[in-house]
Amino acid sequence: KMSLKCALSGQEPPEHPVISRASGHVFEKKLIEKYLESSSTCPATGEPLSVSDLLEVKVSQIVRPRPTKATSIPALINLFQNEWDAVMLETFTLKEQLNTTRQELAQALYRQDAALRVIARLTKERDDARNQLAAAQAYLATARPTQEEGMEVEEKGISEQIKQKLIAASKKLTAERKQRRLASELATENDLKNYRVVSSHAVHSSSKPGILCVDIHPNQNLVLTGGVDKNVVLFDRSSQTIAATLTGHSKPVTDVLFHPEQQLLVSTSKDKTVRFWTPEQDRYAAAQTLRIHEGEVVGASLHPTGDYLASGSTDSSWAFVDIQAARALAHVRTDEPEAIQCISFHPDGMILGTGTVGSRVRVWDLKTTRNVAQFEGHTAPVTDICFSENGFYMASTADDNTVRLWDLRKLKVFQTFDFQEGSGGPARCSALAFDYSGSYLAVAGASMVRVYGFGVGGPAGTQLDPLTQLTDHTAAVTDVAFGAHARTLVSTSMDRSLKFYAF
Repeated sequence: KMSLKCALSGQEPPEHPVISRASGHVFEKKLIEKYLESSSTCPATGEPLSVSDLLEVKVSQIVRPRPTKATSIPALINLFQNEWDAVMLETFTLKEQLNTTRQELAQALYRQDAALRVIARLTKERDDARNQLAAAQAYLATARPTQEEGMEVEEKGISEQIKQKLIAASKKLTAERKQRRLASELATENDLKNYRVVSSHAVHSSSKPGILCVDIHPNQNLVLTGGVDKNVVLFDRSSQTIAATLTGHSKPVTDVLFHPEQQLLVSTSKDKTVRFWTPEQDRYAAAQTLRIHEGEVVGASLHPTGDYLASGSTDSSWAFVDIQAARALAHVRTDEPEAIQCISFHPDGMILGTGTVGSRVRVWDLKTTRNVAQFEGHTAPVTDICFSENGFYMASTADDNTVRLWDLRKLKVFQTFDFQEGSGGPARCSALAFDYSGSYLAVAGASMVRVYGFGVGGPAGTQLDPLTQLTDHTAAVTDVAFGAHARTLVSTSMDRSLKFYAF
């Protein structure tokens, strides 16, 4: 009679015996396979051995003898009770796992349903926006200004060659914007919260105090201001001195601009003129004086190409000016007695925004010189507008003490906040400015400046949150502007001071 015994464990007989082809030794199958996972030799002889060298031995089913504790009825009852308890415990565990799986499945189905609803809504909004854009483009392509629509182009108009130049520049700017990333030097929200005055300068006459406007040169350490004293002042921040005082206007200066690439300064005034200033030897002189408007010229905006300028006036008209030729290519007037209060080009350069005394913001298409959209919501004259560099948002402020943010894609307001809240009294908003990244907005009103942020890395959302409030001026703040990467902020006031903020 043959007896099988595992050469590895000594178990006799093995439950699942296998035999080695090489050595003829018998092993328990589970033991030898586990052993061969860590070794490739036979445990009995030390010869090379693999799982493929093992042959199963066909033997009759081995019935193990009943344990001694199951030889009596009480012992059997106890054994059955233990097995029953084990089965019940396993059943309870399986039920818990089933309930957990059901809950996870229900949550997954709910999230999927919510995601499908959001996708459907966004798809509908996208299709509606595409349809509106197509309709607007078709309308603009066929529309022509008429006298009944209250618009009059006094000049010959913008030539087809210039229109094509503007369109090409717009496409290039749009493509560059899509590839642009936030600069690593951009100030953080915590940096802006630590803004403080680093210098303050009285740069205009004390006999007629008040600075009305300011601009910062994008590449040089220069600041340009215009005052109630009719002067334009060029301030050198590096030396903390006045580099030049430009005289020639006969009434207060309403706006000033640097040309980013040329040695050219621009100023507008209540004397109804636009002046171009260029350096001559050791001073600046008025190279050109444009008398386009019949009313006070309230502001100007430089086209992104740097070749053209738009000016707005209280005579309810705006002009599109060729800087090199120093003449108006188009002079657009509305028949409604609605004086323009402020003016600004969109970053792409194909549309122009104007804020009016009638509490409206109008958007004009340069190709047709037609008013293509109106934003209503303010209840008092609009004092300033500006476009975000991302091209999607426009901010406006008015004498109703509110600031409104508009989505140009949907042609509607998405946030309104009362500048008067927390000011302790009336707080007329006079000016606002986005930084170049479009992450921050500075608003000037009463004797303070407030800075708001979308959140760096975005915009992170569609809501501005207040970051800091600067209350260093002693009279109404008239204008505000950001320096490079929002690391500097400059403001002007009727207290005759030019203040620089940094962290």
